[in-house]
Amino acid sequence: MVIPETNYANLYVPDDCWELIFNRLEEDDLDLASVSLVSKRFLSIINRLKVSLKITDEMISLLPGILRRFQHLKHVEIKIESQEDMNGLIHLISQYGLNVESLKFSCKKIPSHDSFRELGLNLKRLKALDCWRLYSLKDSDLNAIVDCFPGLEEVTISGYVTDDGVEALASKLKELKKIVFEEGSYFYTDRSLVSLSNCLKLREIHLIDKNPLVTREGNGFMMQHSPNLTSLALMSGSTGCLRGSVVYEFGSSVTCARKLHSLSIEEDSSKLLSCITKARPPLKKLKLYDNRCKGLSLLLQSCRSTLEELTLANRRLTKRRMSEVCLANLTFIELYRCSLFTSDTLVSLTEKCPLLEVIILHSTSVRTQETFLLESSHRNYRMRCLDISQNKWLNDKILENFGRVCPNLQSLSVRSCHTLTQLGIGEILKSCPKITYLDIEHLTVSNIFGRQSERSGAKLKTLKAWGTKLNDEAMAMIGNRCPNLQFLNSGCCEEVTSDGVKEVVRKCKRLRVLNVRLCPNVGIGILD
Repeated sequence: MVIPETNYANLYVPDDCWELIFNRLEEDDLDLASVSLVSKRFLSIINRLKVSLKITDEMISLLPGILRRFQHLKHVEIKIESQEDMNGLIHLISQYGLNVESLKFSCKKIPSHDSFRELGLNLKRLKALDCWRLYSLKDSDLNAIVDCFPGLEEVTISGYVTDDGVEALASKLKELKKIVFEEGSYFYTDRSLVSLSNCLKLREIHLIDKNPLVTREGNGFMMQHSPNLTSLALMSGSTGCLRGSVVYEFGSSVTCARKLHSLSIEEDSSKLLSCITKARPPLKKLKLYDNRCKGLSLLLQSCRSTLEELTLANRRLTKRRMSEVCLANLTFIELYRCSLFTSDTLVSLTEKCPLLEVIILHSTSVRTQETFLLESSHRNYRMRCLDISQNKWLNDKILENFGRVCPNLQSLSVRSCHTLTQLGIGEILKSCPKITYLDIEHLTVSNIFGRQSERSGAKLKTLKAWGTKLNDEAMAMIGNRCPNLQFLNSGCCEEVTSDGVKEVVRKCKRLRVLNVRLCPNVGIGILD
């Protein structure tokens, strides 16, 4: 049978297919930038793929061209530190007919009410507004915002907003699904929580900061009368108000907890945990930051088939507790300031949690320091991210062995692990050739590649080496081994000179950010 030759020169691929192909590329702006140079058609497709934009001081003069080019932006953040004309900036953004869905103000200057009205007339699809950084936000500002954006579904606030502002928000935003009271929100009381309980579509309530004006009755009322809650965060003291009799009332009506998918609690609220356990909600995310909380074992048992992300802090993790924590469906686990039974805990997590992709262990301690067996045949190919910063027990052998168990690691942070040497770093780079992100800040290491093959570090894109012993030889090695490097922080490295910096810049053609601040031997005008 003769198969006819295909004339690929006449093969037409629709734009939608190209979009799917380009989306499969690594999340790398430089890769997409290279593709955009191929043809005008590819440029047009790539422009449609950019949906997020952070506006900084450096971009102000270029902003008109950027907004003309990227007409499919959905998420915009305004991060302006200077005394830029905020109203002028808002007017500029409003001119381009963007279909922005979320807007975040990471600046201190509040736009005028007229500017909010202009945004409201032009950003018809806006669903999420984050005003956390607008620290001087007042009731009048919040009133103007809800009048201009009646279709908002998510709101984040702080500042001087009182009950009057929250009541206006609750009464006017009929589609409200999520509200976050961020740090600095001290002026609302139980009245605000009562008014929010009237928002029929409310799904998520986050009380991030301690507010002495909110009582246990207010929190209890809010939870009992918000039957559709899927996410609840009571942080920084806001759980202290749940220690009274209202918890028992809550316990008698546990239906309000049956839909919870996410729960975050910072202070002791053992009775609340008990009530939620009885409700058996389909929890997917659980964060507990206080070791006084009782009932963790029962709660973990009740949601063992659904829990995917777990964060624990300030706890003593015995072998028994670790067996409870190692759940089959976990993809993310964070242990902060926990006392581990042994250093073997690290690898037992990868073995007993086969779906695990992210492990974060910060400032933990171990009772006995062991290393798991080298002849172990166990491999976890799903693990992508390991952050074990600020751990005194971590040594070269433990890190090397972990690299053997998790060969597909892409992100590694060992910041401030002072017992590590360049031998351990070099070995894990050899075992995990897919690593693109490496944080070794404050380690006493210089040449992180050691005697490893020239392929070690070939895919590295981000290297954070602030306060290390990097020297010119190490900088030259980075230039030779890391052709894909885009971000290098070599600040506060006393042995780096202008020659080393030039070597990196000359060889790392994709480098976009280079920090040499507090390097005494690097001249100010080195790259001029």
